[in-house]
Amino acid sequence: MLNWLVKIMKTLVKGLADFSPGCKTATRLQSEALDRKLPLRQRLGLRVHLLLCKWCRRYGKQITFLRDAAHEHADEMAEPVPQRLSDEARERIKQRLRTDKE
Repeated sequence: MLNWLVKIMKTLVKGLADFSPGCKTATRLQSEALDRKLPLRQRLGLRVHLLLCKWCRRYGKQITFLRDAAHEHADEMAEPVPQRLSDEARERIKQRLRTDKE
């Protein structure tokens, strides 16, 4: 009786593993899921993978954080920050370049 139950469990685990994508595919699917709704089979496979893989769960949290942060600060990213050296800094650089050539 116990042997039969073990065989069923092995078959079930193997079926879940076959259904679950690898890490490379899971990371790609997580990125795609931020932009569009995944088909049901891909969503289920990704969920199974995320149940089993803590590294991919961590990756998903990181890309979600980055996306949310980019959306929260989109106005700051759209405006270029003017970057200009002071006249004193320009002179120091020119002098340093002259002394290095000599």
